[in-house]
Amino acid sequence: MATMTMPATPQRSLTPFWTWTFAIAWAITVPIAWQVQAKAPLGLPVALGWLIGVVPGAVAIALSRREGGIAAFLRQALHLRAPAWAFVTALLLPFALLLSPWAWSQLTGAPMPKLHFGPQALVFYVVWLVFAFGEELGWRAYALPKMLGRGFWTGATALGLIWCVWHYPKLYNSPYLPGFVEGLPFVLKFSLQIVLANYLICWLYLRGGRTAVIPALFHAGFNTVATVHPMAALDGSVTAAIGVLVAIVAIADRRGISALRTASF
Repeated sequence: MATMTMPATPQRSLTPFWTWTFAIAWAITVPIAWQVQAKAPLGLPVALGWLIGVVPGAVAIALSRREGGIAAFLRQALHLRAPAWAFVTALLLPFALLLSPWAWSQLTGAPMPKLHFGPQALVFYVVWLVFAFGEELGWRAYALPKMLGRGFWTGATALGLIWCVWHYPKLYNSPYLPGFVEGLPFVLKFSLQIVLANYLICWLYLRGGRTAVIPALFHAGFNTVATVHPMAALDGSVTAAIGVLVAIVAIADRRGISALRTASF
């Protein structure tokens, strides 16, 4: 398994990373959510919420200046020495999730969801890829290696829950969510799916060369699937498929996962 190691540096607290990543992102999305859900005319463009996608990476880059330097962090985070299987998995696996509603439809006779394929899907993929890099530089390349002291499952679970909560105000930026309280069922379904998906993304990062390129490709594909299938976050078959994949990884790579405790920079 290809990995890249660098001279060890003192591990600093992640508190500044969490503080700035939440403060900056929520300063953008909380007012927009209030504007949308409370019908408060603040005059803020909803599209402004997209900018939070670059916040985790920007904060990580700023903080890395004190932890070995920005150049060293970016060399580690963006190298391309990943195994071929990781690139193939990151590129194709998210789109394979679209087979789950088809399989459910075949088994139960339930109607297939309307999927929106077309050239615009490629455009969305490119846009999502930019924001995916912005997130993965922070969540997986910067934070995750510092959270492995108690093992993969503990660190990945903590990161998944934090990543999930960070998204909440952005979810409420959507005018399709029927109010703060009424939208809770959607938020809970989203939470389950994103926490499960986080295990796959963390595993891909750690076992796929410890480069942000791999999780960014998966993340962009995952978001594109939610664009092609707008109700993907509410689709139980998609969430179930992700859960099955997590279980397969946990069983098939049990020994490898048990060794994922050391930071890579």
